[in-house]
Amino acid sequence: MCIRDRAEGVAIIPGNSGASSLIHYVAGQVEGMEMPPEGDGAPLTDLEVGLLRAWIDQGAEWDGAGGTPEPAFAAEPALQWFSVDGNEDLFREHSFQDEGWSAGLSRLQMEQWLDPDTRVTLEGRIFLPSAVDLTMELRRHELGFVRAGVEHYRRYDNNYGGYYRPFENQVSPAFRLDRELEMDSGRVWTELGLRRPDLPEITLGYEYRFREGEQSTLHWGPSTQGGETRNIYPAYKHVDEDVHILRLDARHDWAGFEFENNFMAEWTDLDTRRVEASPLSTGARPDTLTTINESYESTLLANTVSLQKKIKDWWIVTGGYYYSQIDADAAFRQNTTDTSGQSVFGPQWFSNPIDLDWHTHMFNVSTRFGPWEGLTLSGGFQGNWERQRGLANSTYFFGIPDPDVEIPAFFSSTATSNRQSVTTTEHVRVRFNRIPRTILFAEAEWEQEDTDYFESDPG
Repeated sequence: MCIRDRAEGVAIIPGNSGASSLIHYVAGQVEGMEMPPEGDGAPLTDLEVGLLRAWIDQGAEWDGAGGTPEPAFAAEPALQWFSVDGNEDLFREHSFQDEGWSAGLSRLQMEQWLDPDTRVTLEGRIFLPSAVDLTMELRRHELGFVRAGVEHYRRYDNNYGGYYRPFENQVSPAFRLDRELEMDSGRVWTELGLRRPDLPEITLGYEYRFREGEQSTLHWGPSTQGGETRNIYPAYKHVDEDVHILRLDARHDWAGFEFENNFMAEWTDLDTRRVEASPLSTGARPDTLTTINESYESTLLANTVSLQKKIKDWWIVTGGYYYSQIDADAAFRQNTTDTSGQSVFGPQWFSNPIDLDWHTHMFNVSTRFGPWEGLTLSGGFQGNWERQRGLANSTYFFGIPDPDVEIPAFFSSTATSNRQSVTTTEHVRVRFNRIPRTILFAEAEWEQEDTDYFESDPG
């Protein structure tokens, strides 16, 4: 038989008090896990701890003791139906629900103990077709855990344009794109954690995020009725985005040093296509469209290291270092087309590539003295170095693109920018709190910055 700690696994192992975590807690051997917690009662005396050890070593006989808990499962099914009389698109946008039927589980919970040290849990909700949110975990006492989850949400957009009262009795009081605008977004993630008492705490994680679908925009185009023009014709944008994130976190206490390292790598791929009425359009419904295609790819690397040492009870020293790097490139293309998608005479603008390179290094050192009779002194230093480089080449002209005709060089331009800065900051703080209902403090900070900036834009 055993008594369980629901968060950590086995609390009492009959016949072995040395391996029972309850003894570690009541004896104050685990920092931050003392029982009872500070302020919730007096700690056990040495005699009481000794009696508890003897009871466990003799078998821990107790009517409430049990083996592996029984499996637990709970689910709340739900079924709903919506009927809308009026603007269905506006209802979908405000309620995040589509009209008609939807069904699922508004709550799902499951717990299963595989053995006295290993637990499996599942919780979340499933409501099709608009929402899924599930998390599953496998945890083993004094070894670690494996977690995974999936999230998916659907957002709806109202695809009507603007409204202008003088037009309401003419050709069209409100425009509709005749398409259902939906945006699906979510993530899939997993984590692997090592939690051995004698080894560093390590967590390795991977996450995939996505967005895909169409959404309305406020880039409304012109509509001309009765000789009057207003920008009320609707527009939309297609989005396709993928993000991959890799994380590695480590923490360890050794010889009085508290060490922590956090690493992240992120890869982003984003493509968008925006369609809107061209300013060259005439009539109630546009005969000329502006199509804008944009793409963006980036790689982000970031790492943070921190170290803390309690040299004396009254003296603590901390330090840290942060590094990040972003490499990104983008492309932009704007074309004027007719309603069938064929290029027509009008503004044509494209840029490829647009490059960005950004590096950052930051470090800091700080210390704290005290408190002595309510007096605390602290101070620190921080340095930051940044370098940013950008390059963009663009072409803009009026006409019709012809792949067989080279565009004259005077329609193109190249812009570059370079920026480098070094910033240092020093601070000192004094605090005194021994005067009743009064806290005295003083602080001073100095900052120095040196920036070099260069930009070239031929116009």
